Amino acid sequence: MVDTGVPISRSRVVAVPLVVAQHTEELAFTWQRRQRAWSAPNHRTAHLHEIDSQLDAHLDGLHIAGREALAPAMQRFKRWCTDEEAFATTAVIGLCAVDATDEAARAELDSLLVANPRSVRGAAAALFCIGETRALPLLQRWWTSNQAVLWRASFPACLPNPQVRRQHLIDDALQRLDASLQARALRAIGEWRIIERAERLPAFANGDDPLLREEAIYALRLLGHGERLPHCPAPTLLDRPSRRRWLGAFALTAPAESVHAAFDLLVSHSREREALWLAIYRGDAWALSKLDAALDGKLATLAAFGIEQLTGLDLERDQLWQRPNTNPARPLSKRSPSDEVEYADEHASEAVQKPEPKVHLEDQGLLEPHVEKLRAALRNPLRPTAEPHPQGENLPMRLHAALKATLQGDAGALHRVREPLFKLN
Repeated sequence: MVDTGVPISRSRVVAVPLVVAQHTEELAFTWQRRQRAWSAPNHRTAHLHEIDSQLDAHLDGLHIAGREALAPAMQRFKRWCTDEEAFATTAVIGLCAVDATDEAARAELDSLLVANPRSVRGAAAALFCIGETRALPLLQRWWTSNQAVLWRASFPACLPNPQVRRQHLIDDALQRLDASLQARALRAIGEWRIIERAERLPAFANGDDPLLREEAIYALRLLGHGERLPHCPAPTLLDRPSRRRWLGAFALTAPAESVHAAFDLLVSHSREREALWLAIYRGDAWALSKLDAALDGKLATLAAFGIEQLTGLDLERDQLWQRPNTNPARPLSKRSPSDEVEYADEHASEAVQKPEPKVHLEDQGLLEPHVEKLRAALRNPLRPTAEPHPQGENLPMRLHAALKATLQGDAGALHRVREPLFKLN
């Protein structure tokens, strides 16, 4: 053993704060990893469970540390002001601030959230992770405050809490003068199938506020009124973070000709990726034809993923993939001076017509399809009908399955998939 010259008891006193600070930092980072996995098809259920177990381990460590964890968590939130630090700080306060002596910490968290409203997503997610009982004091505190940011942080976790009357919560939220909160309440009417409040939706669906109008239409679709609603997404929808959620409900409820028109609209606005997701969510023969055609374009990996979902084919299992050519250019040492001129022209042309690089999050980990083999398998008359396979456990398609379950009357299906990875937008 190496003699450090420091008594063992003193070493322990010095080491504990460092360990607690590391738990706090790792908790924020681990939740950030899970957020990034939200819309990535290559992340399967097993991957998310692994991240969840790491989150639980850090939460357990901070719970054991108690009030020692409050200071480092608050310091990091003050410094970075991000949603992952808001997640860590809210979780620590919910776990460790247990009596009136911790009022100063709660008040400081309130002030930081109000000053950094974009961090509210992390605070809302933390309320799911620490459990209903421990979250209840913060829920009550924030919902009864006079700050709209705190209302938005508490509302998602209020919905599934057994001590909250959902219908009364919706009424209260719709009366408060905050469009973002009202939008969440309208969405909840559809996602939780609160039929008793469906009469509130038409007025908002025909109103002037585009956010409230879209959320009311989304809720009406989930309640089974898709055939009587506007049949093409508004152009403003194409730039909103929630477009995937909205497009999923639209694909399942709109008439076929309206879905086809929406596909063309998305393509005309250079939203080819969203158009492919619309086809994946629709899941019929027309959709399969669009995905087949997209195999020749820059979104071939996403198109192949969609074909897997709709047919039961598996690129890896059925050997329908190929390794991408990561270095297509000739080495510099083998080029002649004339080649250099020619290559410079080619490089300039590529800069103008460069295909979409495989750096988009949802493309990471997806296999490059062998187009000829995949198309041959797709056209094989003996191809078996669709069967579940591991790719079917990815989160985007689980959310889509929950949308279908909601349309069939399963209130809370979407919440069960999202928790604790809750996305407000």
